[in-house]
Amino acid sequence: MSKEGSWGVSSRDLAPGEFRRLMDDPDAPFRDPAATLLKDSRTTRVAEVTMTVRGRPTPVIYKRFNRKKWLDPVLNLFRPSRAWRSWQAGQDLVSRGIPTPQNLAYQERRPYGRNRFLRFLSHETYLVTVKEESAIDLATYVDESLTNLPPELRRARVRRLIVSLAALIRSLHDRSLSHRDLKAANILIRTDTIDVEDRLSLIDLVGVRLRHPLPWRRRVQNLARLGISLDGVPGSTRTDALRFLRLYLPWGLSPLNDWKGFWRSIERAMRAKRSRNFRRGRPLS
Repeated sequence: MSKEGSWGVSSRDLAPGEFRRLMDDPDAPFRDPAATLLKDSRTTRVAEVTMTVRGRPTPVIYKRFNRKKWLDPVLNLFRPSRAWRSWQAGQDLVSRGIPTPQNLAYQERRPYGRNRFLRFLSHETYLVTVKEESAIDLATYVDESLTNLPPELRRARVRRLIVSLAALIRSLHDRSLSHRDLKAANILIRTDTIDVEDRLSLIDLVGVRLRHPLPWRRRVQNLARLGISLDGVPGSTRTDALRFLRLYLPWGLSPLNDWKGFWRSIERAMRAKRSRNFRRGRPLS
């Protein structure tokens, strides 16, 4: 606990001096002239900054989770905060061999004063992770890179991407993990390895849950969410969706899997998601 009321944990890879500075002033990185602000919304603020990791200056992603409601600090007494859920999910993924950026630090700002109850309330919470080198999110890759490729090369890239995606999601689910917000924007692809193999990793882990055995409905929800986000991939077909399903299911497209029923369940979930967003006036992403 710092004198200002911050509390946190840190990886040994992050320089102790960096962590002490964050504890003394958690918002200092956002005021750094060299910081690149990536997102600033009602719920989160995200910046790319440079910190000393393993003795070297390293680009990191610094994320602040804002209070969504005034009651959130009280609710965090009875449930993990969004930043802490992200930290735990990152540890769960890494321990099970699922690619995700390395956690460096978690911290929370607590009011400092005489009121003992207020000292236990976490207001803003923060998460620091290593920035993936030469990586962009899959949604950007689809919109900016795949679209501009010649048709034959684009088809080859789409097919290879299907193999990598199916392997990633199957590995996630086989290890009893699910990602409620499994969309293209929350999957990173290394652009420096595309000509060799697609290297994918997961980010924005607030919606990751560990549950064994993994419920069937969570598998359906995850795949429906991913399917909606990749609905506009140029040149993709229903055959590509079948190819993904064959690679994802443990016995391929065999009667043992009732793959047709699984396919229909995913399509129903996608229609329900589109209808729900339309009623609420929220765009699909």
